[in-house]
Amino acid sequence: MPKRLGPILYLADCDSTTWRFHVQVLVEGKDNASTRVECHDEGVKVGNKVVAAAYLRPDWELLRWTFEVKREIAEREISYVLSCAGKTETVAGLRIPPTDELPNVLFFSCNGFSSTAAMKRVDDPEALWRLACRHHREGVPGRSKKDGYHLMLGGGDQIYADGLFSSQRDMRELFKLPVAKRKKKVVTPDFEDRIRADYARHYVERWKSQKEFSWLQARVPGLYTWDDHDIFDGWGSYEDELNDCPAYQAIFRAARSAFETFQLGGRPDGNWSHRIGAGEHFAQGLSFECSGRCVDLLLLDLRSDRRFGRVLSEAQWADLQVWLNRRGRWIENERAQNRATSRHLVLVSSIPLVFMRFGLGESILRLVPGQQELEDDLRDQWESPAHRGERDRLLMTLLAHSRRTESTVTILSGDVHVGARGRVRSQLENHRRKGQVENHIEQITSSGIVHPAPSGLETFVMRLLGGESEDEITAGVWAGLGRATAAQRYIEERNFLSLSFDQKPGLRLWAQWHTEGAALEPQVVLEA
Repeated sequence: MPKRLGPILYLADCDSTTWRFHVQVLVEGKDNASTRVECHDEGVKVGNKVVAAAYLRPDWELLRWTFEVKREIAEREISYVLSCAGKTETVAGLRIPPTDELPNVLFFSCNGFSSTAAMKRVDDPEALWRLACRHHREGVPGRSKKDGYHLMLGGGDQIYADGLFSSQRDMRELFKLPVAKRKKKVVTPDFEDRIRADYARHYVERWKSQKEFSWLQARVPGLYTWDDHDIFDGWGSYEDELNDCPAYQAIFRAARSAFETFQLGGRPDGNWSHRIGAGEHFAQGLSFECSGRCVDLLLLDLRSDRRFGRVLSEAQWADLQVWLNRRGRWIENERAQNRATSRHLVLVSSIPLVFMRFGLGESILRLVPGQQELEDDLRDQWESPAHRGERDRLLMTLLAHSRRTESTVTILSGDVHVGARGRVRSQLENHRRKGQVENHIEQITSSGIVHPAPSGLETFVMRLLGGESEDEITAGVWAGLGRATAAQRYIEERNFLSLSFDQKPGLRLWAQWHTEGAALEPQVVLEA
């Protein structure tokens, strides 16, 4: 039957000898016996075709094949063939990381536009995706080995669903209503079914129109968390009565179904391989290990359980702690057996844990009629007074984990439409790793790959209203913004990151921003 979208790759569980991923294709109709994916490269096993999802539209099915690829001493390339609706498509250039190397990562966020005005400010929406495609084909510049990307990591807002406010009939009519009437809006199953189908249509239209992004999706396995625009702007930061009203909850369930299908790759068994815990959130965790080095990758879900006064539910907090404790016990066991392992925890938080502090600006906006949208945007931030305590709890948890496991901790974030760098440092004894006077956590923000940066005036006003200096969290612990480069506090251009780790020995993380038209790409080196 006709192909609607794909192929799209999603990362599965991997180990030092086998690289695993899913290849998925969205097709129209149920008669899919002739749709198949094959690979003729040596050392590649392709699993049976399964239906990964069939609940968004009655006439669509998401088909999945799982690949297991033998890793070799050197990076290798493979290809596969998709046959669908009488057409054959060969996809070449999938790069498989070597046995003794950690994967190279492309990190991005904000893959769309929040408004027509933002769209008009960009001449070439896919300029940076085109650059990323070139990196994958030719190797990332500035590296001793010209390898491409092995993993594509989405930090939130992989799609902007806000356009449904004008294109989807039910949502358009809903958002014409005053807030008081929205809260009381009675919805029917048909209402939710139509919205669910249109979220699916929106994904297909947007992602299919992004030719360069689609090219990479077919060759680099993805791993994604979500943020508000994957649902709609400011989700979870509205007052609880509005957030919990029947119409908003119906929209959220539709967006959730679409996210599960298009960003998690469906979950026919009610689970997915990287899931942390059994809650309703989408927190994910996995590890890459080789040659005495290990990278733990942890993706938070800042939207599923967000409330007016909280970001993470206690269920996610509990699941997060269980995962960290499990990793801690594993590391302690390794130490007991005299196995020396360099470790690095990379945490993905769709919103920066360290950024400008807009507490005063948020308070002022509460007094100004008609400024609810801006107030919601400020309350979205971890630095909002409503979330500072929870932010500090998370930072303390990460510092304690760093001490227990002797791990370097790095935070990746997006959302704010500029590149930035932050640091948390602690002189507390129960945070310091062996031989340290001070432990620190680095944060690197890359945002956005399609959405434009704020204008010069907007940035000036933000910096005027927002505190940037180092702030004391508690006695002996500080957090603050640094300079993204020697000359810039913020990278005020569209950008994405390439991430790679040193070959043995050691585990330094090399993070490099890529921007439009930059002669010299800003690079950050984080020591293990």
